[in-house]
Amino acid sequence: MVIKKANKKHTVETVADLIKPSKKYLYKCNCVYCNGKKVDSRTQEKHTKSKSLWKCEISRKNQENSIKAKRKKKSITSKVNPTKPNLPKKRKMISPSTPPNPPDSPNNEDSINTLFSSKPKSSSRFHDPASDLIEDENNVDDYYYPDYSDDNNNPDDDDNNPDDDDNHLDEEDDNFDEEDENEDEEDENEDDINWEKEDFFATPEIDGDNDEVFVMESLNDAIDSEIIIWVFKFQQKFKLSDTALEALIKFLRTILTRFNKQQFEEFPTSLYKAKKLLKIFQPKMQLAVCTDCHKLHNATNITTYKEDGKVAIMKCLHQKFPNNPIPSHRKPCNNPLSVFKKNKGEAIAVPQMLYPKPSVRQQLSMLYQRPNFEKMLKSSGIQKENIYSDIYDGEVWKTFSSSDGSLFFTPETATTHLGLLFNLDWFQPFTYTQHSTGAVYASICNLPRSERNKPENIIYLGFLPGPKEVGLERINHYLAPIVDEFLELWRGWNVKTYEYPDGLDIKVALIVGSSDIPATRKLFGHGSAVMKCHRCEKRSTYSHDYRKSHYGGMEEYDEWMTRPADPLLHRQYAQEWIKCSSKNTREHHFKEHSVHWTELLRLPYMDPIRFAVVDPMHCLFLGVAKWIIKSIFVNQNKLTMEQLRVAQERMKHVDLPSDIGRIPAKIAIGNDGFSNLTADQWKTFIMIYSTTVLWDMLDDNDRKILGHFVRACNLLVARIITEDDLKEAQERLKDMAYLIERVYGPEFITSNIHLALHIPDCCRDYGPIYSFWLFPFERLNGYIGKIFTCFGHLFF
Repeated sequence: MVIKKANKKHTVETVADLIKPSKKYLYKCNCVYCNGKKVDSRTQEKHTKSKSLWKCEISRKNQENSIKAKRKKKSITSKVNPTKPNLPKKRKMISPSTPPNPPDSPNNEDSINTLFSSKPKSSSRFHDPASDLIEDENNVDDYYYPDYSDDNNNPDDDDNNPDDDDNHLDEEDDNFDEEDENEDEEDENEDDINWEKEDFFATPEIDGDNDEVFVMESLNDAIDSEIIIWVFKFQQKFKLSDTALEALIKFLRTILTRFNKQQFEEFPTSLYKAKKLLKIFQPKMQLAVCTDCHKLHNATNITTYKEDGKVAIMKCLHQKFPNNPIPSHRKPCNNPLSVFKKNKGEAIAVPQMLYPKPSVRQQLSMLYQRPNFEKMLKSSGIQKENIYSDIYDGEVWKTFSSSDGSLFFTPETATTHLGLLFNLDWFQPFTYTQHSTGAVYASICNLPRSERNKPENIIYLGFLPGPKEVGLERINHYLAPIVDEFLELWRGWNVKTYEYPDGLDIKVALIVGSSDIPATRKLFGHGSAVMKCHRCEKRSTYSHDYRKSHYGGMEEYDEWMTRPADPLLHRQYAQEWIKCSSKNTREHHFKEHSVHWTELLRLPYMDPIRFAVVDPMHCLFLGVAKWIIKSIFVNQNKLTMEQLRVAQERMKHVDLPSDIGRIPAKIAIGNDGFSNLTADQWKTFIMIYSTTVLWDMLDDNDRKILGHFVRACNLLVARIITEDDLKEAQERLKDMAYLIERVYGPEFITSNIHLALHIPDCCRDYGPIYSFWLFPFERLNGYIGKIFTCFGHLFF
């Protein structure tokens, strides 16, 4: 049955209406995903082919037969009028019982679409996310959709009501030719639409970058190699910069050649020669970055750019809204990409900023060629019943599927199928300069917990140059080359290993992203915490009295806790966002749905809701713990500075084991105490000291709030947890939030308190919080931050 859009003039209320196509031919699809909703013909056919979307095979066959009959009718119509000219149709008389045909007469929506959108696809509803984002011969459409179940079959199937189809046969005949024309136009514009979604943040082409073959060769036993190995170990232990290391190498060469010039004549003269001697030189993708829009460019093209035969400054030609109908809004960036510097008396063009992108495949190749790496992979992944002891016991690891629908993680694929946890964090590499550098790391979840987060086993995905944190969608420029590489690794890659010198086929997937809340939201395309929760449908409320947003309303706990956010809807909103052709439409769309495009959605398996876990380190200890003690107890005058001094004296009499860090005497320092405590210090104070030193200073309600939180933390921090532990932790956190809202008001329910209620679900997906909290990556920031040169550039 064809559903025609009414031609009534109306006011467009949402941004989603602005980007809907003006011509639609929709048909009912009765799969369990659509459940009778109207979709375009291509989506209907695609869902019909996917057997996993159907509960009843008879219903699927009926819809398939209906599609075949429709095609047959279309072919008969085309044969009857083979030379029918493409003339405009006469306008039909409009009656109250007959809705007007949208292709015949333009309306308000037509003019709006002319202004705000290029030619979109025929369906305004999200369909086939995998094929929309990745269109090649290796893409499999059907495996993206989960196996939905529906207890209620829709009895109003078009296939089961032939009379309904007959009533619209004449209407279909009129539309078949025009539908063919529209589909042809869609085919012609399909490349442009894919450019909007894919090429908008595309990585510049670099010759030979994808043809590298990484092989680790054995070293000779010369004393030169042994000395250089000791030098690199010395740098690693004392965290020396490359500049200091190069000076040390030159100093050693001077001493050694004076001692025995003939023996040490081939000793390296620089850091580059030392790496070349050990055959550990790591080539990486060097991309030039526009300092304004952050678009990536080929650095070679910039340095060799000439005008009139002379070296010139290349400018960025990136257009933020290339499909905007207003020419002034399609202006290129025009920001200079390089500066002139003198080199041997000649002027050369040097990129203003570089984005070092290490090769993931090279790092994996180096790891696989270690003698014990494959043995470590085989020894891990052992699952336990009824307990959560590691990430292998989580639901994601147990249910994650390959492109063919089979389980991705099995004992047979322990060494070939890798799951990675990735993290984005910003740090200050310089002591006296404000310069924020972003590092994207990944740890291999297949490795044992004791080996997983060691620096030598970490994979470095990219280093965002700064000098400030990248905002919202601009981070996609840096994610694009990372996603490109992981798309290839998802399809499969052959690597030479220690046990398989001839090569081993491996696959790699990003299965969890753990960062602080702002970074997580940027990576997965979510809006700010002041808008809504990224794990459920709970929206924040603005308080005019306190002039801030809050997540009060715990009486609705059961409603929003049982309504997790929909990843398919998230993909749909992200696609709509990137189709917006102006800044205003994007902002309105973002405010309405709190979703923007992220390059991670090009990965067909990516779940932007489930994979975006809540980091316990930032949420529980730097968030909730700090809020309860300082913003509630201290700022609400439940604890005075004099009482904090007493608490500080009591803490001196508590003896801690040697493996637990001490808390400096900062409890009674500053205006409100607890001056600059780290996450680990907050963790120690809350779990060990707080109830002991503060209990008699608090009233009954505050004791209950603190007691619930401390008990929940002790349950969640355990290395092995059970389902009963998770349920109790959930109830404790809920009771804590209820008490805070009842005693202090809904304005004191912060986003961290709300997100803490989702941590038990994250543990069900990924095991204990040790599997995904950020303490190991914070240590890496301190390690990486030491490696810099006096020239102000970071080298990794």
